[in-house]
Amino acid sequence: MCCVLATLLPCRLVIATGETEATQQGVVELVSAADQARDEGTIRNARALYQRVLAGDPEHKKAHETVVLLSGLRPLSTDSKSLRATRDLLPRRFRKHETRHYVILSDAGRRRARERGELLERTY
Repeated sequence: MCCVLATLLPCRLVIATGETEATQQGVVELVSAADQARDEGTIRNARALYQRVLAGDPEHKKAHETVVLLSGLRPLSTDSKSLRATRDLLPRRFRKHETRHYVILSDAGRRRARERGELLERTY
């Protein structure tokens, strides 16, 4: 019986190691996809992907920290109530300028609004 245990144990370790490596590869791919979604500004998708990482690895530090960070961020639809309400408060001369992560309402020229948007994106 000792011999049987000795031969079964290495087999189990190999199987477990293979599953662990496959799982780790899946986590790496999920984190990569989540990072890309976050960088593209698709916050809901990024949050869902990070939560899938946490479902498989609840101790994943980066996923946990990023979910906490993203929980305070929600995408602002260009047709949202808050944007429409803000536009209603401002004089008509204020124009909308959109960047990847921001909607800017400005009465400065288009060039100035674009420059400010680029500055915001760099510091994002």
